[in-house]
Amino acid sequence: MHGRLARFGWAGFVILALLAGAGSLTAQTISGVIAVHVRDSQGKPIGAVSIEIKNPATGRSYNASTLADGNYRFPEIPPGVYEVTAAIEDFETVTHKPVQVNVNRVTNEEFVMKPGPVTVTVEVKSTSPMTDTTGATQASSFPEQQSRELPVLTRDVNNLGLLAPGVLSVRTFSFGSTLVPFSVNGSRGRDNNFIIDSVDNNEPLFGGAATQFSNTDIIAEYNILTTQLKAEFGRNSGATVNVITKSGSNRMGGTLFWYGQHDSLNARNAAEEVALLNKPTRYYENQIGGTLGGPIVKDKTFFFVSYQWDRTRNNLSNVFPVVSTYPTPAGLTALRSLPVNPALLSYLSVPSVSSIPTLTTAPCFDAPVPAGFNATNPCQTPTSAFVGATAIPYSTYLVPDANAYEVKDHQWSARVDHRLSNSSDIYARYLFDEVRTPRVALSNAGESAFADLGLLSDYRLLARQRSQSFLADHRYYWARSLNEFRFSFSRISTGTGPFQMPETVRNTVPAATINDAFGGFFPFSRRFTAAGEIFTIGRDSSPNQVSTNIFQFQENFSHNRGNHSYKFGVNFVRVLSNINSMPSDLGQYFFGNSGFGGLQAFATEPAAAPSNALVVIQRLPNVISNPITGQIIGQGNPKLSLREFDHFYFFQDDWRVTKEFTLSLGIRYENFGQPLNRVNQLNRRAPIVGRDNNNFAPRFGFAWNLYAHTVIRGGYAMMYNPMVLNIPLLVWQSGPVSPFFVAVNQATLPGLTVLPISGTYPNAPISIAGVNASKVSGCSSIIGRAISGTVPLIDCAAQDTVATNMVNPYVHNFSLGIQQELSPNMLFEVG
Repeated sequence: MHGRLARFGWAGFVILALLAGAGSLTAQTISGVIAVHVRDSQGKPIGAVSIEIKNPATGRSYNASTLADGNYRFPEIPPGVYEVTAAIEDFETVTHKPVQVNVNRVTNEEFVMKPGPVTVTVEVKSTSPMTDTTGATQASSFPEQQSRELPVLTRDVNNLGLLAPGVLSVRTFSFGSTLVPFSVNGSRGRDNNFIIDSVDNNEPLFGGAATQFSNTDIIAEYNILTTQLKAEFGRNSGATVNVITKSGSNRMGGTLFWYGQHDSLNARNAAEEVALLNKPTRYYENQIGGTLGGPIVKDKTFFFVSYQWDRTRNNLSNVFPVVSTYPTPAGLTALRSLPVNPALLSYLSVPSVSSIPTLTTAPCFDAPVPAGFNATNPCQTPTSAFVGATAIPYSTYLVPDANAYEVKDHQWSARVDHRLSNSSDIYARYLFDEVRTPRVALSNAGESAFADLGLLSDYRLLARQRSQSFLADHRYYWARSLNEFRFSFSRISTGTGPFQMPETVRNTVPAATINDAFGGFFPFSRRFTAAGEIFTIGRDSSPNQVSTNIFQFQENFSHNRGNHSYKFGVNFVRVLSNINSMPSDLGQYFFGNSGFGGLQAFATEPAAAPSNALVVIQRLPNVISNPITGQIIGQGNPKLSLREFDHFYFFQDDWRVTKEFTLSLGIRYENFGQPLNRVNQLNRRAPIVGRDNNNFAPRFGFAWNLYAHTVIRGGYAMMYNPMVLNIPLLVWQSGPVSPFFVAVNQATLPGLTVLPISGTYPNAPISIAGVNASKVSGCSSIIGRAISGTVPLIDCAAQDTVATNMVNPYVHNFSLGIQQELSPNMLFEVG
């Protein structure tokens, strides 16, 4: 890790030396800067000019006087539309309006004052250029009207980022995260930093935006930084996305809206054309909501509230059909006549097994019907599998409307702003979002897509996410300084499971796959793992749940001194994440092979070992084992409780060397803790990784206002990325912490393994005693794992692990670009 500091070279030490005498001490600004420059008609600077910046909507004003050089910078002005007034004795008063303030942008207002009575006010239309003549950071801002009115996919405001230069769409997962629609600076999508009102909005498990608000009526501004050359920005190497929420004003007002979509308004998409559909699938979406804001006390206290209900219904059954193998009504009668055992009883209790075969009028094929098939269910002539001498007729069924589903999402927010005094403001806001969707959109049709109807009584699986965020923000102003303090609490809860079922009746038994001569569905049967010669009941995994609490403290201080604008700050983040997620913890039985014998084996499954299954699989969560002997001593809690403490510090100086040239110098320190070591605290077989304590990040940037509307900007930044919590989770879910085992029935296929099947369906298939009794000759090959030896079987379990000297990923970011304003509403930029 020391080599990383050496990469700074002499330039890094020069920057450190520059900063050493300037001050000490993540923060992301939620405001902009107004820089006032006052001259007389001869071009000479005028000092001691009284400057007032006023927001007409709220009555909030900021006052100061220009310095001897005629300049003054107002830091951290909230985004909005302002009026800027300059007044001094013996000169006419001049007012500029409307002055638009955007996040992380310097708005330059040039005043030319003429001799005359101060009581005369001259109004001038603000002509602040589109170019940012003093900022080294490349940014794109979308004010309130653009955020609300620009058409974006799904009305998710984060899709506005795709309109910014240098932003690429990443719609697939591939660690881009489905919660992020774009990639910036060559970084993965999960390496973007999402914040709302300057506090974190990052999903901790995979990265991306934790909350995706589609009610654009609550957005005051959407801002995306594609190069982050200031030290106050960090945490990730991609973009920084800052969403600013609205506040109330002196005017009572609000909005009501209804957005609707319907299949009758849509054209066929590519999937529907391939499926030979003559019209789009059934679909509609309704988004209904509104906002209300206004004064509680005029010019002092304001409120703003919002609510949105979003419901989507879709039917993809024609595009992604659900084709499954079931017994015919005669087959059900034959199965019920067999001697009852626990396995057969579980199968007959599956709701779809008893209901689907009765849907004999449900359509299967449109005319002309292919030879050998039927227009209605069952789709083909039944074929019998046998249990002893008893024939059990089976066939293939097209499940009607099996992929009809709906998405429900409701969001609401509340915000109160209060002016404590002329120099002190405070506000608090709360955001809430809850969404329920199908388990996995467009999953394998053989798994019956959104809902495998071969599952037990809790087969309707949903993905659910609930996020809540509270923020308290206090600001205190002095003549040349500003102090900001923020505290936020966020709770993010996600999960996949049968949430509509009480826990007492949820499925807790293993899955079972039966392979037999059920007739097939040639030539498509192999594309549907629940159809043809195979069917599956149950799930091999318990429902998963991830709940994360995030506490965040920020303290920032800004100070103007001459041509220097200093800012330093500290950010503390505490992450408490509890994860219940263990794939294959229930296990799965496989009966039959190559389409023969599975139903016979399943229907006659004994109540006690040995099982009739050919193969079983199961993962044993959080086993406590001896690292020398490989013997499993016991099992701990399957829940993974991760704890992380992040702390960030920065200092920066924006130095206006000349009127045309500005330097931005800074240093940042980031420490992300080491959440992976929490796994070792819960299970000593997990690795221990040292903390990465030298994440220093120098920053250098410049902006050169070459001509009136031309700016050249560039710089260098070193950026770090945190460890997403999915990495410790993968270590937790693999051997030797939670080993995954495959066992083959020795009685049926002798010599292939030494691990006995310990249970019979519907009991757990593998036991700790069975694993402890098994030793193999080696782990490097199937043969080695199939022959008895001295190697503990647990040592052969697949492992996801990390190097003990792992450090946080980092990126060297160099940028250079030129920006030219072509007209008041058109900008050209190359970078």
